[in-house]
Amino acid sequence: LRLERHDKAERALQVVLDNEPRNVRALHNMAAIAYSRGDLQRAERLERDAIAIDPNYFDGWNTLGAIYVLTQRPADAIEALRTALQLDPKSGQAHHNLALALRATAQQDAAREAARTACGLDRRFCS
Repeated sequence: LRLERHDKAERALQVVLDNEPRNVRALHNMAAIAYSRGDLQRAERLERDAIAIDPNYFDGWNTLGAIYVLTQRPADAIEALRTALQLDPKSGQAHHNLALALRATAQQDAAREAARTACGLDRRFCS
């Protein structure tokens, strides 16, 4: 995945899932490939499968929230990202994603606070 050999990674992950259909990391990584290709519907389904297996899977909730932001479902995004932040309150990325979702629902004060928190946790999210 990191080398952006998505086709090869997808084939390898499918082998993992054929042998371990409840492998949450493999499902999440397959979702990451779908996400990178713009197939947000498939990415959402795969992340939902992952969190159905492990409801405490932070990466699944965070990515699901990002998908909801991109598909203009901010209320769903806020819910998913708040779940993610209960699991990992120190994730700058999740706070950043939450800020985007809150802005989309005109919750400007809460969005600014989430953005400040994101920046404080991870300088990549400072504007």
